[in-house]
Amino acid sequence: MVGSSTTPSQTFSILLPISIVFQLLGDINSAIFVQSTPTAPSLPLAGRLPPPPSSINGSCLESERAALLRFKAGLDDLTNTHLISWRGLDCCTWEGITCNNLTGSVVNIDLGGTSTNSSGMRVVDFSSLLQLRSLQHLDLSGNSFNHVPLPDLIGSFEELRYLNLSRSGFAGAVPPQLGNLSRLQYLDLSHDIHQPGLLRVDSLRWLSGLPSLRFLALDGADLSAVGPHDWAHTLNQRLPSLCELHLRGCRLGGELASSLGRVNFTSLEVIDLSSNPFSSSKIPSWLLNMSNLRYVDMSSMSLHGPIPLSFSELPYLQHLNLDNNENLTANVSELLGGGHGGWPRLDTLRIRHGSLYGEVPASIGNITSLRQLYLSFNNVGGTIPSSIGNLHQLEALYLSLNKIVGELPPTIWHLPALIHLFVAGNRLTGVISEAHLSYSAGRLQRLSLGDNFLVLNISSDWIPPFQLNYLNAGSCQMGPAFPSWIKNQRGLMWIFLSDNRISSEIPGWLWDLPSKHDLRVFNLSGNSLTGSIPVSIGELRSLEALDLSQNKLTGSIPTAVEQLRNLWTLQLSTNNLSGGIPACIGDLHRLQILDLSGNNLTGGIPESIGRLRNLRSLSLSWNNLEGSIPISINGQLQNLRIVDFSRNNLTGDIPESITELRNLTYLDLSGNNMTAVIPTSVGVLQNLEFLDLSGNNLTGGVPIALCNCPNLTSLKLTGNKVSGEIPACIGNLKRLQVFDLSSNELMGGIPTSVLSCLSLQFLNLGGNNLSGDIPTSPFVSMKDLKTLDLAYNKLHGNIPVWMENIPRLKILRLRSNKFSGEIPCQLANLKSLQVLDLAKNNLTGPIPHQLGNLSGMTLRTTQQRSYFEKREYYVQTIAVHMKGSDLHFVFKTIFLITSIDLSGNSLSGGFPESLINLSGLVVLDMSRNFLTGTIPERIGNMRELQSLDLSNNYLMGRIPPSMRYMSFLSFLNLSNNNLSGEIPAGGQMDTFDEASFLGNPFLCGVLFLQRNCPREDPQLLECMISQDEGAVLDVARLALHGYGKWVCLWSFDSDPDSTHQEKLE
Repeated sequence: MVGSSTTPSQTFSILLPISIVFQLLGDINSAIFVQSTPTAPSLPLAGRLPPPPSSINGSCLESERAALLRFKAGLDDLTNTHLISWRGLDCCTWEGITCNNLTGSVVNIDLGGTSTNSSGMRVVDFSSLLQLRSLQHLDLSGNSFNHVPLPDLIGSFEELRYLNLSRSGFAGAVPPQLGNLSRLQYLDLSHDIHQPGLLRVDSLRWLSGLPSLRFLALDGADLSAVGPHDWAHTLNQRLPSLCELHLRGCRLGGELASSLGRVNFTSLEVIDLSSNPFSSSKIPSWLLNMSNLRYVDMSSMSLHGPIPLSFSELPYLQHLNLDNNENLTANVSELLGGGHGGWPRLDTLRIRHGSLYGEVPASIGNITSLRQLYLSFNNVGGTIPSSIGNLHQLEALYLSLNKIVGELPPTIWHLPALIHLFVAGNRLTGVISEAHLSYSAGRLQRLSLGDNFLVLNISSDWIPPFQLNYLNAGSCQMGPAFPSWIKNQRGLMWIFLSDNRISSEIPGWLWDLPSKHDLRVFNLSGNSLTGSIPVSIGELRSLEALDLSQNKLTGSIPTAVEQLRNLWTLQLSTNNLSGGIPACIGDLHRLQILDLSGNNLTGGIPESIGRLRNLRSLSLSWNNLEGSIPISINGQLQNLRIVDFSRNNLTGDIPESITELRNLTYLDLSGNNMTAVIPTSVGVLQNLEFLDLSGNNLTGGVPIALCNCPNLTSLKLTGNKVSGEIPACIGNLKRLQVFDLSSNELMGGIPTSVLSCLSLQFLNLGGNNLSGDIPTSPFVSMKDLKTLDLAYNKLHGNIPVWMENIPRLKILRLRSNKFSGEIPCQLANLKSLQVLDLAKNNLTGPIPHQLGNLSGMTLRTTQQRSYFEKREYYVQTIAVHMKGSDLHFVFKTIFLITSIDLSGNSLSGGFPESLINLSGLVVLDMSRNFLTGTIPERIGNMRELQSLDLSNNYLMGRIPPSMRYMSFLSFLNLSNNNLSGEIPAGGQMDTFDEASFLGNPFLCGVLFLQRNCPREDPQLLECMISQDEGAVLDVARLALHGYGKWVCLWSFDSDPDSTHQEKLE
């Protein structure tokens, strides 16, 4: 395909050369892996086009020579390597010019890809070429005509067979006059799809005038005006001879035509529809009727549904690319399990980022023509079959980020042609030794084993038989010593050695590798590396990504980093680095990600950061930085999405300049000493999703301007001095999931509108001066609410019954308010509830026995699930009163706690027997009420209980012996009740001291009480026997000190003439 922009090399294409966004294949430090997209295979189409005749030995036609010189004069770029030779009388000898050997007429102009001037070429007099009446071949590809319109007169070259204007910078509408070129066989108007919209096609009707067309490439042209079905029907009906079709990135939308009626363009061999936003489309059946297909690219098309198994029956199919269609499904066992008859010529199969499932079948070994297999980012499971060793032509195997288990088959190391092996991010096990790797034929260049359960066991003096340029051995347990065999790899460009338990210093030779000037990615994160970052790091001039985070590095950040001018990600977080942030960091103009969080850095934030115009993420949190936020962080950083300055010592106001970052999605300034009010200009941040200003000294009210941030999902202002009322317009934030205004000085009521945020998952208004009742009814619609915290306010009224309609509620905290009335029994319908805290109110009545139906408290702690399953930003902290104090749990541990706290009310009645059913309960506090009756004998069944407080009630009877079996119980307070009898001994009960039992004068039996049990004190025995005979103890706390006697005071509901009354007399 002469001059085609879609013509690839026949040699094995190198993937991953463009850029790598750091930490490949699912590593915890924000992994993104960008690969280049291969072009179509080189088919012999150009060879089937009529060859241009050769030149004669005589001179060309004078009129045509003059026309060519006029054309040359109209070009700005006279440094073109061909144009320089355009001198002398015989134009047929000029470079790029071919003449007919009979007539002397110019038949071929080839100026493709020769522009050397950065400003390109600009056509001044395109009409001069109309003198070339016999012109058959025109190639101006690869030049730059600076967005000039494609001239209408291009349709006047009636003899033209070949027209290639690809990547030439023409713009505007494609003229329909192209339809006049009735002899045209090859048309290429494609350009870079990353610069869309230069050319547009308003209609394809002009194609009907090109019946001989065999090659059509419109990649990157805007075809959005063409109907979603029109393009397919037009091509089918008007271009029966078409062999190659390239419509990549043409903004084709709508639903892909599922049927074309009669399929006419069955001669089609290559079809590329990739990178078009088709919606709700399946792979069309008409595609499988084209038996001559060799190359199919339908990647990135939003396709869904099953992948037709009949692809395997296409007799000439060599290349199938269905990458990046997340909803395309297929059972890999069926897709690749066609036996000897399936996929007869398959060379390349790409189905990454899909929904494949099943196992790689053993029959894959029958597809012996296979050279490249890409199945990464799917749900493929099972093991890798040993038959993969039959694929002797296999050069690239990509199975990363699936669910593959077992060991790598030994046959995989015997593949003679293998160049790329990517199996990272699976569940592979086993030991890979140098013996395995020594089987390699020496062609291996890229090896990715990371993020499995593999062990890479290689001796330090081993010399590999191959030379890698890419190594991902993350999480391969290579430590504690640094793997020294790497220094023998002379061409390494990508190094991933994260999470390997390496605890040594970084060896000096690593900074002096033979490939140090070509090294592009360097990831040693998640180890325990010591020492400092050397000055020699500045010699890694090609470095694009450096990640040394989560180690134990010390010293300062060397100023030599300013020499890393190609760096786009620098991650040094979670080390022990000290000193200031070097100002020269502002010279890294390509930097997109800068993460220095979690160190001991001091000083201020450098003004020079404002020069990093490509910066997308900036994290300086958890340091000791001081001073104010520099105003250089402003609208000039238009790409900045993430700013995290939390947990420092920053002071001053929140600068207005930070609100100029119009693309900002994440802003965290929490945990500083910032003052003044929240700027109202924050309302212009239309893309803001996360805002955390908590833990400062901010004053003023909650800005109404925040209501103008429609994408806000998390708003935290907790722990400031914010006052006034909660703006009612907060209810307009329909995407709000986290709303935390706790620990401020807010007053007034809770606006009804706030509770109408239907997406809300976490609502914390605790620790303010809010008053009034809880608003009614809106909670009914809050189906996703998981935490409701209104504690420590002045709210009153009854606890609303309709709270039962919040089905996913896990945490309900209403403590320290003025709520009255009874506890609604309907709360028992909250099946997900983990924490119920109603302490310190004015609640009365009995404890509802229905609370024993709270099924969320019946799971063992090991069965509990994480709080927010899909959390992106928010870390929840919740305080639970247990073991006599408030303990704080964050989101990673909140699932370990289940708690009921009803203390400090005026509740009456007994201890509900039904609460024993809450077998997963960890904390139970019913202290400081008016509870009577006995402790249930089966309380020992609450085996998960760690904290039990029943103090300051009127409970009576004995302490159940079953409590000795509560092996997790570490806090017990039964003080100040009317309990009697012997304190159970043994088990966990032996761990508690007298403070757990004080104020129960009838308890006995342990040394610290210094009180004999009934068998040694007949009077106490008679008192307790009388109690057991039916008397109800009213007051039993009086002892006659100094006399050694007990006084029993009784009250009776029975007839006053009973024997109990007589006994008392």
